[in-house]
Amino acid sequence: MRLTWENPLMFQLLWMAAFEKPGPDNPILVVVGMVALVIFLIGCVVAGFLAFSGRWRSWYPIKVNTTTSPLVFPWMAGAMLLMLLAVGLHYLLDPIPLWLGGFLACCSVFQCVIGGIYIVPPRRMLPSWIRELQ
Repeated sequence: MRLTWENPLMFQLLWMAAFEKPGPDNPILVVVGMVALVIFLIGCVVAGFLAFSGRWRSWYPIKVNTTTSPLVFPWMAGAMLLMLLAVGLHYLLDPIPLWLGGFLACCSVFQCVIGGIYIVPPRRMLPSWIRELQ
């Protein structure tokens, strides 16, 4: 079957994509996936804070210059958690208030910028325990 504009199936697919909310085929799988993603992201935030506070130092070799990727984790994971919160609120409140969505999006972008700085951070932004080792 060829899909053209004259074909009513094409029109129906476009109408559904544009105006109807997509629903998951199995909502239980979606909930399990979202819970697993949230647990993973919270783990990234905790690992990043442990790395920044100095409680987890095994990732940083003393004599080798490495990237500071464990310091990037909490910022990027926090940004993703904010976006998941915005999506969840959008489905709960139907629709989310514009000011709240804008605020969450701005906070998420701000966290991504800070995380991007920590890919190659200036020395003054590094934790004190790394500055002492250098």
